[in-house]
Amino acid sequence: MNLNDLKTFMDEILENPEGITDINAVMDKSLAMYRDISEQFLHASPTEREKLAEALTDIGKSFEARFDTLAQKMGMTKEELMGAMQDPSNYSPEVLESVQNFQKAVDKEKKTITAKASGNKPKKAKKLKVKTTAPRAFA
Repeated sequence: MNLNDLKTFMDEILENPEGITDINAVMDKSLAMYRDISEQFLHASPTEREKLAEALTDIGKSFEARFDTLAQKMGMTKEELMGAMQDPSNYSPEVLESVQNFQKAVDKEKKTITAKASGNKPKKAKKLKVKTTAPRAFA
């Protein structure tokens, strides 16, 4: 995947968000792209990383502009649209669950990439051991 694929993907979604019929497919593709870009960044030379960062900044600016246009088309400010997007009552339970699962997957991926970048293995949560004692008989 190259960064033009990411830009095209974002443009398609922002151009026609009501045309999204499978939110899970969009989130799966988004996560795959995130992983791919993260891996590219990890294995890039310092010069390549700088170029990637610049390209991602440009894509982010383009996204912001497209998002602003989308908000205007909806008769909202960017802040109002962001608020509506973050309001759980605007989603069906199924979509809300998908969004929450996507966010968990992104958070997990961030930890994995950060650990790889620092040369560490991702840490797993420690299991808590609960001591139990048999009840003592009272005399």
